[in-house]
Amino acid sequence: MAAVGMAPGMLLLLVLLGAGPGGVLDDVVSWLSPELYFQTRKIELNAESLVRVADTPPTDGKGSIQQLLAIRWLGEHAAETKKTKHGRTVLEQLTTGKRGDAQGFAKDYAQRALAQLDGKAIAPRAMPADSVKGEALSWFPASARLFGAADLRTPGVAGANTSMRDFSHRVVPNDGWEEIYRFAETVGNVRVDRASFAFAPDVQNPAAGKIYFRLTGLGDRDRLIAYLKNNAKATVLTEKGPKEEPITFLSFPDREPAMAIVGDTEFILAGHKSGSQGDNLAVVKEVIKVRNDGKGSVVIGPLSDQLKRVPAGTSALFVGDFADEIRKEFTGRGSPFTVFPQKVVAYRTLGKTADVQWLGSFDKAEDAKAFAESVAKLKAHGLASLKEIPAELKIKKETVEMLRKTLEALKTDADGKDVKGGVQLSPEAGQAFLQIMEVFLSAGVNRPVPPDLEVPNIKK
Repeated sequence: MAAVGMAPGMLLLLVLLGAGPGGVLDDVVSWLSPELYFQTRKIELNAESLVRVADTPPTDGKGSIQQLLAIRWLGEHAAETKKTKHGRTVLEQLTTGKRGDAQGFAKDYAQRALAQLDGKAIAPRAMPADSVKGEALSWFPASARLFGAADLRTPGVAGANTSMRDFSHRVVPNDGWEEIYRFAETVGNVRVDRASFAFAPDVQNPAAGKIYFRLTGLGDRDRLIAYLKNNAKATVLTEKGPKEEPITFLSFPDREPAMAIVGDTEFILAGHKSGSQGDNLAVVKEVIKVRNDGKGSVVIGPLSDQLKRVPAGTSALFVGDFADEIRKEFTGRGSPFTVFPQKVVAYRTLGKTADVQWLGSFDKAEDAKAFAESVAKLKAHGLASLKEIPAELKIKKETVEMLRKTLEALKTDADGKDVKGGVQLSPEAGQAFLQIMEVFLSAGVNRPVPPDLEVPNIKK
């Protein structure tokens, strides 16, 4: 598996750039362009044609993907849909749960489409109470010393952050989407509501350890299992859980990690850290045992006191107790840090902006001060770099200014043996980050920079 140092970075990205004001793209269909997809499948792109596609009950993954994309297009082109004879009727029938997929995706999509036809706000999918602090972590063994989670459902906000979709379609070449289409047509739609991870070190061997990932969402378990069996040569074993729910274990020849699929809503990926030896399927079963027993999780483990620092309603968090070996990875050659906190708590709450806060603890006050100074130097370097962006990259001044203001607002201060910091990320700041990243990615692969690159909704 990937080195454990990557796992905190993955959660940091989820904390900073995951769900936020403006919504999130949380399923496969929401990332796809109906225009591009239907063009490749030679399906007419007009309201009458797509009403017929939406009205066709799916019999496989391909039919489900086409139905959902058609429904989405009809909602996004309300004026054209209203002119059709049966458009509204078809959407209303789909909201009853009939003529759609078994998971209920078509019902949800049709409800959104009807709201768009009527000019009404799209009701958001609510994040359950204690989703991140409690349920997301409740399957991970108490032996974990690094763990985190992010819920992709946005409290009080509806709709998808289409800037992410636009970004993906500008940096991925058109021919690169065909593989994505084939996967989607085989498996059908897959939604991710929440992502979480944990790492349990091996106290006897610093180079070893166990990594656990959990995705909570919705999908067709049978199609996903068939895909993994046929394309990855998975060995499949299914048993019943405490409530007779199906739990399917998947292992792979000469490959790590192992997996488990619980019902239609949970996907587990776990195994030994890269370079260590062991039974990866046994690591997956550790997660399932904690889940089945309902006890022995990190929620009540040695880091539960750190978890109490995270406020209720948090949409993403990271908690870590870094062993010396891991801290060395952050302070090694080429690192901007000479010291790194032993214990770290970071979390994100959502309102009109995403409010990200963090706290790090050291053994010595001078180490906390040194770390805060390193962060200040990095901040100064970032601000200076924004002033030196080559003109040929054609990055809009508004984009750079939004990033400058966000970076200026970032704070990290020493407070005795602790360092505390935070930053507020607006939807415009997230869009600005995506757009400047797109420019550099395009430059790196010698693609032309889109001429209309700009940040929407920023006052000029």
